Amino acid sequence: MYRKYFGLNSLPFKTTPDLDMFYKHGSRQEIYEALLYTIGRGDGIIKVTGEVGSGKTMLLRLLASNLTNDFDIIYINSPNLSAKDIVLYICSELRLEVDPNSQKFTLTNELKQKLVELHSSGRKVVMLIDEAQSMTFDALEEMRLLSNIETGQDKLLQIVLFGQPELDQALDNTKIRQLKSRISYSMYVPPLESSDVQSYLNYRMRCAGYAGLDVFNLKVAKRIQKITGGLPRNINVIADKILMSMYGSGDKVAKLSHLKTLPEIEVPNYSMSRNLLLIKASLFGLVMGLVVILIYIYFFKESIVNNQLGNVVSSSSSLENSSQSINQSKQNLSTSPKQDEQGPISHDGQNIDDNKLQSLSETHENKIISRQIKSQSLTTEDINLGALAKKNNYQIKNTSAIVGNQEQLEKILRYHSKGNDWLSSLDDRYVIQLSTRHIRSIDSTVMFYEQYKLLPLVHVLVDYNDNLKNFRLKVFYKSSDSFSELSEVIEKLPSKVKSASPYIVTVRQLAQKLRYTDKKLNEIGIINE
Repeated sequence: MYRKYFGLNSLPFKTTPDLDMFYKHGSRQEIYEALLYTIGRGDGIIKVTGEVGSGKTMLLRLLASNLTNDFDIIYINSPNLSAKDIVLYICSELRLEVDPNSQKFTLTNELKQKLVELHSSGRKVVMLIDEAQSMTFDALEEMRLLSNIETGQDKLLQIVLFGQPELDQALDNTKIRQLKSRISYSMYVPPLESSDVQSYLNYRMRCAGYAGLDVFNLKVAKRIQKITGGLPRNINVIADKILMSMYGSGDKVAKLSHLKTLPEIEVPNYSMSRNLLLIKASLFGLVMGLVVILIYIYFFKESIVNNQLGNVVSSSSSLENSSQSINQSKQNLSTSPKQDEQGPISHDGQNIDDNKLQSLSETHENKIISRQIKSQSLTTEDINLGALAKKNNYQIKNTSAIVGNQEQLEKILRYHSKGNDWLSSLDDRYVIQLSTRHIRSIDSTVMFYEQYKLLPLVHVLVDYNDNLKNFRLKVFYKSSDSFSELSEVIEKLPSKVKSASPYIVTVRQLAQKLRYTDKKLNEIGIINE
């Protein structure tokens, strides 16, 4: 109905996966490339999880359509089959004629012979299972047994499990703990953040043929993100209704008023249930805490009063000494390497208010002073933080490039130079990509990883995003010749760091991206010397 009004060639917000509208950001492209890489490596079992409507099926179909011609693909979208039925289904997909009444042991042996035959002819077999959270324990155990079919060097059947978070819960069951240990790589498809929602909406409009100014602004995108939880399928449903409302009102730009016209059932607040649970838990904890305090005061109030009086006297006698100690510590700090201004970092990549950043920088400095008073000297980690990036290999001819601030630009390039030197020192190894950040978030990025004691092993590189035509920061951590070693490192990372879905890339891939980024930097007047 609204296609002609907006000049569209197709519907931009269908809920069925459309590979021509694959949105590469919000970690989607990185996950897709990681899937291609791990399957190309020959890993046995790979797991991809995400909420309902996060885009797992889109990734599955994109993967299936882009695997090389030497792959035979087995696609299962109704995995609630018995273990034997799964074996029969695989045999059918590989055109292997078997007797359905045979014992499963016989069927498995015939399947193994077929897989060996395909391997000998240079064929690879990969099984893509959608909605894997619906699989029974027996079927999941069968996946483990099938993954054991291998030659001395290669897996004969690779398996990729796509499922909702319930799949992780199923894998925690002790009945199938051996399967969990066989998963060589786990990926999580995160919801889209507000800035990504805006980009996603306008991107799909243009894919559908729209040629005007952006329909969706950030204010509307933030509201859509809030009520949909950032899940693409839910976003599509809401966006389609908004276009209908705009068509009816004769508008060309989406407004919050268009959301208000939608029936409440159309815009369920997917994040509200989580927030309500958190609020209830917080209130319960607060009430219990107050009860404990009141009981403590009731039974020990006399002791508390006496202790407080003693503390006042003690504090009075030591106040002057404490003040002198703090002043001396500040003087010592001023002669030590200058600390980078830092603020809290959020994995949503949003900009941080300058006043808050300054306030939090001062808070961080006070923490360092307090730590210095305690230890009487700066730690090695503090010194590394202050001197993390002094070298700049780039000549800046355009001081207003990228961030519009020469001092900030120089700081970014110092970190980039150090990261570049680190990458150049590595052979064809693996490294962990921790996250992708906004180009202006260098201070908050460093502070975030410093609080988790990951410095100075964290390296920051500038990366050019060819789709959005802008620069961003990519954060890397550690290197190794062993893929499995880095997989273990990822599993041991703090949960806040893991929430950005770290994954493993090759140095060769990064070197190619770095050369392209340097070319783009050169074009805007930042030249690698």
